[in-house]
Amino acid sequence: MRFAPHSLSVMLSMKRLSIFSVVLAFLCCAQAKAGQSDQSNTQETLSELVNEGWHVSPPLTVHAIETREQEKSKVFHKQHPNRNDVLVVPFGFQNEEWNRFKVAIKPGDEVRFVSAPTKDWQHLAGREGYILIRQERIMRFLVTREN
Repeated sequence: MRFAPHSLSVMLSMKRLSIFSVVLAFLCCAQAKAGQSDQSNTQETLSELVNEGWHVSPPLTVHAIETREQEKSKVFHKQHPNRNDVLVVPFGFQNEEWNRFKVAIKPGDEVRFVSAPTKDWQHLAGREGYILIRQERIMRFLVTREN
């Protein structure tokens, strides 16, 4: 079967358009997922985390968290004085994520610091950060360190 040169170029253009559409859809989905990195994809409970061996702090106040994280930012700036890209604010470059996390806190919620079990860190799968708990369910997880 032979195609006229015009038909062949139309077919190639359609094929390129299809490939471009698939790539664009993939990138849009990946970006949407990345934009919600501070949201928990599971509805795990605090009890489940403890049973899995996670280290869990007592409930923390927003003020206590911001004070701690502000100090971390100050220490970072003292160690890296030429790094002007990280602001001296709570959570540094993650400050916007922290602000979204804070907005989600409702009366009765708890915020706790959690760290993965030692075995996870040893297998390069460790994470730590702050979780937002509502009625025993983990609503958000702001990851502050991972390996």
